[in-house]
Amino acid sequence: MKTFLCSKAGSKSKKNSSVKAYSKIDLRTGCGAYIQFDVDGNGVWTVTKHEKAHNHKLSTKDKSHLLRSHRSVGNNQLSYLRDLKKSGVALADGIRFLKHQSGGSPLVGFTNRDAYNSLASEYLKSLDGTDSNSLIEIFRRRQCNEPDFFFDFEDGD
Repeated sequence: MKTFLCSKAGSKSKKNSSVKAYSKIDLRTGCGAYIQFDVDGNGVWTVTKHEKAHNHKLSTKDKSHLLRSHRSVGNNQLSYLRDLKKSGVALADGIRFLKHQSGGSPLVGFTNRDAYNSLASEYLKSLDGTDSNSLIEIFRRRQCNEPDFFFDFEDGD
């Protein structure tokens, strides 16, 4: 069984009401719209329950490209942006070029933040820990040579 809810379902939890440096607007309305599927052993999905009524206005066609479910950075686009960045072109300029080539922001398929997050995510996956190990080794040498130098770290394993 798999259930998909409206993106405005539920409400923000009030568990931590302390003063915060920023506040994020809660766009959820407690919408009860959903669709439920049963999936059989052969992978066939069958609709078993469906509530169509939303308690809010739906996104207009000219804004639908901003919905998370409608956005993704394609592998070709990501590769292109990565190559431009390696060549010294600013990422913002690469994104601007892709938007121009595709005919505008709604047609490129992602937002600027999506592109930055995709590249950052790809970079984080490529880290193998050698940078931190090198830094720890430098600190160990300093601690041996400098009596007033101290460091400590917590091993993530």
